[in-house]
Amino acid sequence: REKGKSSFINALVQQPDLLPTDTGLCTSTVCKIIYGTEKRIKVFFREDSDTGVRQKPLAIESSQLPDYATEGGNADDKAMVDFIGMQIPCPLLKEGLAIIDTPGVGSIVKDHRDVTWRYAPNADAIFFVLDSTETLLGAEEVEFLKQLTEKHTKRIFFIQTKTDASDGETVRG
Repeated sequence: REKGKSSFINALVQQPDLLPTDTGLCTSTVCKIIYGTEKRIKVFFREDSDTGVRQKPLAIESSQLPDYATEGGNADDKAMVDFIGMQIPCPLLKEGLAIIDTPGVGSIVKDHRDVTWRYAPNADAIFFVLDSTETLLGAEEVEFLKQLTEKHTKRIFFIQTKTDASDGETVRG
């Protein structure tokens, strides 16, 4: 279920249509966002375990992003996407900051959790997005945060989304 991670990143980099945010299009792969003088998107693929062949990176248009970056467009990662590299002309990123959008750790899709765990330990800081319309933290998310703070970083910032649609108690939680 969409928690609002991609929407938050879009707002942070001041590009409302950068990452797909439609309901039902949960992020299924990693999107690495860095500075570039113009917007460019490139899909990088994993090596095929049967053939040992890796498809060459593919430049795509924004309209094609859901086909590679979301569970709706790339169910069960049939396209074998390793990550999607994005360059955008955002001043926030100009000094070398990189923003990594990962699938959620509370997802019912186990591969999503695994993908996120490959990147989270290397982060300087984590923005952990909570949805105000549902239980704020599930058991898997609590375990993720526990392991992350014990072994990797204590710099975790909580972002609470959809506060306007909640009952109020969850927001105060």
